[in-house]
Amino acid sequence: GAPPAKGVLSVKIEDGLSHSNSKSRLIDVVNGRAEFTVPAPGRFTMTAERLPGYIPVPIAPEDRAQQINRYEMSAGDEPYSITLPLERAGAVYGKVLNADGTPATEARIFVSFASAVWWPQDYRCSYSVNNLKCNAQGEFAVSPLPLGKTVNIAAMVDLQREVTAVTLSNAKPIDRIQLELPKGVDAVVRVYKPDGKPMGGVPLSLEAPGCGYTGHYTDSEGRFTFRAIDPKKKYTVVAKPDALYQQGSTELLPDKSENEIHLKEGLAIHVVLRFEETNKPVRDFMVRVERTPEPGKPYSPLGFEWLTNSEGEFALTNLQPGEYCVNTITGGFDFVTPKEGRTFNAGQALPVKIYVRPAATPKAQ
Repeated sequence: GAPPAKGVLSVKIEDGLSHSNSKSRLIDVVNGRAEFTVPAPGRFTMTAERLPGYIPVPIAPEDRAQQINRYEMSAGDEPYSITLPLERAGAVYGKVLNADGTPATEARIFVSFASAVWWPQDYRCSYSVNNLKCNAQGEFAVSPLPLGKTVNIAAMVDLQREVTAVTLSNAKPIDRIQLELPKGVDAVVRVYKPDGKPMGGVPLSLEAPGCGYTGHYTDSEGRFTFRAIDPKKKYTVVAKPDALYQQGSTELLPDKSENEIHLKEGLAIHVVLRFEETNKPVRDFMVRVERTPEPGKPYSPLGFEWLTNSEGEFALTNLQPGEYCVNTITGGFDFVTPKEGRTFNAGQALPVKIYVRPAATPKAQ
């Protein structure tokens, strides 16, 4: 029952009813006490920013997932006394080594629970730590961590990854671990246009079972090098050009000098929107084109949002083969053309002509 001698609370004071104008402050905890002022009447939220050895227990059910406590005070309540319930917690101290035994100073640490976490009195918490940095010796510390729960601690450098599971307890609230990264290899990808010329600036994603990596782009020569990938894993690299060409993919093989992706010409479609009564163009309207799920295959949403031009038209030029449908439209209007008339195959020669009308106004009761 003894309070923590030192720590830091995060207090967010709301400005009226607006969450966007709320102001956050860090309040020092000394000998288990913290003092701060709040305009009255006022509302504020409070959580433990740093309380070594403890984790706060949210009081209200609606605050369980966010691990916060909400308070509201009126004029005349001061001084407002609050008791913040805490639960004992543990810590993990670790070190990350490269495959050659040197400290992995560039390693990032990610912590997640191996299963759903239930706090005392059935309080649910979505605790996680992302992108924690190692120091110059490759060392890191994760605290606080709940006791009696299994957490996965992962170390990553580029695409090298090592994970271990840790369970802390009252008998062992502190654990020390060492993570050794596997030896990685580099793999080069090169993307070509349909005419055989290299294509720069193409977004690439690297996909593997259970994970994916995005945010990579080919250079001016169409190349990109994925660093330190695990040679034991199977990767697929996908090129996703923004326009003109279909996306392409290939299995990433580290032993090849270059993994080539040859893009194909994109399939085009021309869509025209007209008002039903006047046949005039529907200008500057946002519409969404979605790909129809393929039978027997997992549904993967693929859609494009497009704004019609002054002629009420738009064209898509980099479609994959398949069936598509114009499914939504700017509010205030309804489709006259049924779904069958708004469905098309990528690459068909004839334009898709769609009619709309103002939406019916609900009658007053």
